[in-house]
Amino acid sequence: MRRLTFGGRDGVPIWSLDGRDVFFSSDRDGKPGIYRQIADGTGSAERLTETAEGDFGHIPSSVDPKGKTLAFEVRHTPSFADSDIWILPWGTGGKPRPFLQMPGFQGHAVFSPDGKWLAYMSNELRSARQVFVQPYPSTGAKYQITTDGGDDPIWSPDGSQLFYSSNSKLFAVDIRTQSGFSFGKPEPLPISGFLQRLGQPPDYDITPDGKQFLVVLHASQNETNQRSTAQIDIVLNWFEELKQRVPVK
Repeated sequence: MRRLTFGGRDGVPIWSLDGRDVFFSSDRDGKPGIYRQIADGTGSAERLTETAEGDFGHIPSSVDPKGKTLAFEVRHTPSFADSDIWILPWGTGGKPRPFLQMPGFQGHAVFSPDGKWLAYMSNELRSARQVFVQPYPSTGAKYQITTDGGDDPIWSPDGSQLFYSSNSKLFAVDIRTQSGFSFGKPEPLPISGFLQRLGQPPDYDITPDGKQFLVVLHASQNETNQRSTAQIDIVLNWFEELKQRVPVK
């Protein structure tokens, strides 16, 4: 294990789909924004965005399948009560542009595996946060996936399902996009008790083969985080290290 980022407060990392790049938020250089760092640590972190005067920060949420477009949140307050979804075509040298702006919280926009849809969560109905899907690029169409609350949507690797969390429980919704867009009824999965923190990356994920979930469970009250400064660590060649520590008989 080794440290990947240096300087300032760094956090909320996400991967590019090819695993080559890590995007993260940082307040280094005195102004919050989003940076890109090559995952093997070579080279310097590249600043991609810079917050406007009066805004609280930028939070990366998803990279499209081609690795050229970044979806991110523009947070206007530290309480996460007011944020919008923006798009940055960083791979083609484009400038940031808004995708969804309205009063309240809009965030955690994630591209579908084919890059044609964006799932996100919003409290635009002035009630609990719900999960929505819109075409990308936007056409004005919008589909409300949940009615009883929903956070942190994640697509299955083949795009046939959308997962989301609610009250530390996980749900799945069947998605059909062959001719238009349609979806089924949310079904609970036998996974519960994991962390669910607004304003942070999802505390669960699905493996690329779609066969397993990774979840972050609540730590015991005796465990404390001793780090005073946030940082990002990446484990390289972890399987070789595991074999050294636990020799195979």
